[in-house]
Amino acid sequence: MKPVDGKRAIYNKDKKIFFIPETDKQNQIKEILIELYKKIAHNHINKRVNYFKNKMDVKPIKIGITSAKTRWGSCSGKK
Repeated sequence: MKPVDGKRAIYNKDKKIFFIPETDKQNQIKEILIELYKKIAHNHINKRVNYFKNKMDVKPIKIGITSAKTRWGSCSGKK
């Protein structure tokens, strides 16, 4: 597998392969992977929210992915 040009990692879900750019810095690889996982999670969560918002007749204002360690989610009664 050859590295990807640039600083973005890519996940090919059909082949189930991660393409990670070459870097000399270990912490940079971690940051690249965290951003990739957030992108994948946001895509998946958006699909689920869209499915349930129609069933529950609600209109979520925003979906955010953070690096929270204790609070995994929140919502309010204001739709």
